[in-house]
Amino acid sequence: MAGAALCTRLSRVPRSVSQYGAMDAAATLQRGESHERAGELAAAEADYRAVLAATRGSGDALERAANVDLARLCASDGREFEALALSDAAAQLAERAHHPWDLARARLQYATALHGIEDYARVPVVLGQIAAAVAGFDEGHAWRLRLSLSLQRARLAAYLGDVDAARLALDQANEASLASTGAPVPARIVWLVNVVALNTAGRCAEAEPWLDKAPPSEGVIRRELEYAEHKARCLLGLRPESDGVAAAAAFLDALEGAPAGTVGSAWRLRAALDIGRRLTELVGPVPVTKQAWDVAGHALIVRVLEIDACLRTLPELASAGPVVFDLLTEYRARFRERHQQLLREVAASRPWPPIDLGLVDAKGLVIACAWCTRVRTADGQWTPIRQFLPQDEGQFKLSHGICAGCWERLAGDIDAYAKKPQRPAPPEAEHSKETP
Repeated sequence: MAGAALCTRLSRVPRSVSQYGAMDAAATLQRGESHERAGELAAAEADYRAVLAATRGSGDALERAANVDLARLCASDGREFEALALSDAAAQLAERAHHPWDLARARLQYATALHGIEDYARVPVVLGQIAAAVAGFDEGHAWRLRLSLSLQRARLAAYLGDVDAARLALDQANEASLASTGAPVPARIVWLVNVVALNTAGRCAEAEPWLDKAPPSEGVIRRELEYAEHKARCLLGLRPESDGVAAAAAFLDALEGAPAGTVGSAWRLRAALDIGRRLTELVGPVPVTKQAWDVAGHALIVRVLEIDACLRTLPELASAGPVVFDLLTEYRARFRERHQQLLREVAASRPWPPIDLGLVDAKGLVIACAWCTRVRTADGQWTPIRQFLPQDEGQFKLSHGICAGCWERLAGDIDAYAKKPQRPAPPEAEHSKETP
C-alpha cells in the first residue's frame, strides 16, 4: 500500500512531449551516448537526465532509451538502487509498447543492478527472462544481447564460486564477442572472472598464478583495488598469518584512502565483509580485522542513506511501480539488520579495548558500540542503530567501540582477556587453510 501511495504522488508528470521536443531529445540522447563512449560520464549523465525531463510520461522510445542508458551509467557508478528503478521503469514502458528488444535491454540493466546489490537469488530469474527474449530475435541482431547475457552468467557463477559454470559462460561470451565485434572478450574480464571464481571456491592455490596475469591497471584506481582485493583473498587462503594479513592490511588502507566516487558503497561493503570474515576465521582477532568491520559498517549505513535518497527523490519510481518500492524497502531493512549483526560479530570476536570515550567528534568520527549496538552521535548521545542516520554520508567515519555503560559492566572481563596470551595457530595452518 505504501508503494502504491508513493507512486500516486510521483505520477504527476507530463503525459506527452511535442514533436520539436522529441527531435531535440533524440539529438541530446545521441550526444550523451557519445560522451559516454568518450568517458565523459558527467556530461553523459546530464544529457540522459535532460532527455528524461523532456520525455517523462510519454512512453515513447526516447524515454525508454534514456531510462536504460541512465540505468547503465548509475550501475557502473555504484548507484544500484537508482539503476534498479530506472531499468524497471524502462521494462514497464517496453512491455506496454510491446517492444521485446527494449524489454531485454532493460532487463539486462536490472540484472546488473541486482548483481551490484548482491541479490543473487533474483538474478537467475531475470537472466532466464532475457534468454527467452533473445531466443525469439533474429540471429544476426542478437549477438550483442547474447554477449551481455553470457557475461552476466559468468559474473553470477564467479561470485557463487562455480568455476566450471563461470568458464563455460566465458566461452559463450567469447563466441558472441567474436561474432559481434570480431574481438575476444577483454583480458581483464577473463582474469577477473577466473580469480573471483577460484577464490570464492576456496581454490586459492589455483588462483595464485592468476595474480601474475593481471592486465595493467592503466592508472584506474578501481582496477588497482580489484587486484589488491583478490591478492588479499588468495593469500589469506594460502598463508594467512604472514602474507595474508599484510595483503589484507594493504588492501583495506587503499580502500579507505580511495577518493570518493572511485568505488561505490556496494563494492566497499562486499569486499570489506569478505576480508573481515576470512581474517576472523583464518587469523583471529588482529587489528586489521577491526579495520575491515569498520569499513563494512560505514558502507552499510551509506547503503541505507542511498536507499532513502532514492525513495525520496527519484521520479522513475512512479513508472517502476510498487514492486521496486517494496524491494528497496526490503533492502533497507536488510542492511539495517546486517549492521546490527555485524556489531554482534565484532563483540563476539574479541572484546576490543574502547576508543577514547571522551572523544569529541570534530572529524566526523562515529562510534558504534559493539555490545549494545547503539551509535554515539555528534552531540555525545547514544542512540539505537535503527534510528541513526547521518546528515551527510561522506562526512563521517565509523569505528566500532564500546559505550560507557557497557565498558563499566565489562571492564573486568575485557582487561582479563587483553592480558590472556593468545593461542598461536598450529604450524600446519599456513598450508592447510585454503577454504574461506
